[in-house]
Amino acid sequence: MPAQLAKVMGKSQAKKIFKLNNPELEEWEATLLTLNANQLKLLAQWEEASAYPKGLAISILYDMKNGNTKTLEKLRERIGGKPSQRLELSGFEPIQIQVIEPEFKDASNQDDQDL
Repeated sequence: MPAQLAKVMGKSQAKKIFKLNNPELEEWEATLLTLNANQLKLLAQWEEASAYPKGLAISILYDMKNGNTKTLEKLRERIGGKPSQRLELSGFEPIQIQVIEPEFKDASNQDDQDL
């Protein structure tokens, strides 16, 4: 645990915060996706809320206000993975590609011929 964190938060609180791990972060993200706007506002205004959930709540509210879904999409991708996308082309004939391999001359014979 960083000493500066202990000075700011107190040793016991700093230990608790410093141990925040990926499952806990994922739990916060999953929880925030289920909150309604009023709950997000309460979390955003709560003075004692941790920075991570409070920041996400503010970001979600900002996006909602501006008609964006960026934060929600990022959280969904972190939790459930990025959805796969397929591209289908119709009406096109298959293209055959011919691969041409370059010919390389033996460099050791080339030196003898130049002399």
